[in-house]
Formats: sequence, C-alpha cells, structure tokens
Amino acid sequence: MKRAHKLLVSIFIILALIVSFHKYFLTDNKETILHMINPKTTKDSLPTTKDNLVRINSYIKKDFPDNPKKYTLIDFGCGYGDVLLELHDNFNNSVGIEIDSDVCIKAAENVKKYKDIQIINKDMLKYNFKKTDTVLFMYEPLWSVEKDTADKIYNNVFNKINAVFHNSTKKFYVIYVTGLKRKDIDETFIKKHKFNIVSKSVIGKKFVKRFIYILNK
Repeated sequence: MKRAHKLLVSIFIILALIVSFHKYFLTDNKETILHMINPKTTKDSLPTTKDNLVRINSYIKKDFPDNPKKYTLIDFGCGYGDVLLELHDNFNNSVGIEIDSDVCIKAAENVKKYKDIQIINKDMLKYNFKKTDTVLFMYEPLWSVEKDTADKIYNNVFNKINAVFHNSTKKFYVIYVTGLKRKDIDETFIKKHKFNIVSKSVIGKKFVKRFIYILNK
C-alpha cells in the first residue's frame, strides 16, 4: 500500500513538473527550448514568440521617445512576417528583409492585404538604407551564429548605418532584443558603435528572459 502511495505521489510530482515546464517555457518560449534541444530547428535567427511581440508592442507605445508614425520600420530577418504584422500599426510603413526565398514567399502571402508592408528577399548585409526616419528591429537575428562571425556581420551593418545617417537630419533608432547568451557581448558592441541606450527593459518569462533596448544615433 505504501509503495502504491509513493508511486502516486511520484506521478503527481512528475505531472506538476510537466505542467510547470509547459507554463514557464513552452507556452512563451517554445522556439528557444526547441533550439536548445536541436539547433537545426531554427536557422540563423530565433523566432519571436507571440507573447513577447505583445510585450514589445506595448513597450514601443509606452517608451518610444518620438512619434513612431513618422518612421519606417525595418525588420532584419523578418521570417514569416510576424513582427511586421504585430508592430506595423505603430509606424508609417514597414519593410521586412529575409534572405530565405521560400520564407519570403510565405511572408509576402501573410502580409499581402497590407499596402504599407513590403517584403524584400535580400541578405541584410546588402540592404541599402534610405535617408528617411527609420526604426530597425532586430530580435536576435544571429542567435545561432558564432560570436566572431556575428560581430563581423553586425560591424558591416552598423558601419553602413553610420555612413548613411552621419550628420543627417533624419533620425535612426534600433529596437534591439537579445537574450542572456549575448547580453554582455551586445552591450559592449552597442557602446563600440556609439549608440545611445534610450531605454532598456526586460521581457519574457523569468527562466528565459529577453532584454529589449531602444537605441539611437
């Protein structure tokens, strides 16, 4: 009888742990967990969860230091267009840059009813910024890339930004989201390229946090 009781208690504990795991991880951060289990489940970017997008949207509405309706939103590594669909109402127009042509086809299908959203099949290193008030959105676009490689790509992108917007009357902001894996590295990188941290906050569940920055030049 005692053995059966212990077995029932053990089963209950296991079930409670499963529910807790689902509540705190899979519900909000399933892509993160799947990537940890098998990195091949994502490519060079980590998909943005719906819950985090809602938080980011609220964060923009509350903390963006200017009227976002004056700005073009550019999402590097837009995937299937989830970020654009969630955030585009805040901005004048939106552009998604995605290197995977098959993903671009799906993204274009997802956003086709919105005249103010454009999908471009291009490597972000080859995208040429226009001299217009711009907000660049980056949600861990190179999450799975080795640090040295990621830094080279970021260097190229931010050098291009500096070349276009240096001494320009147009404003340039970055909404940048990173995780614990690269937080300290990315903060060093932000300082290196002389971006100002306008605001910083934490989003996501307590076990898998995301740090969101609004940066400007």
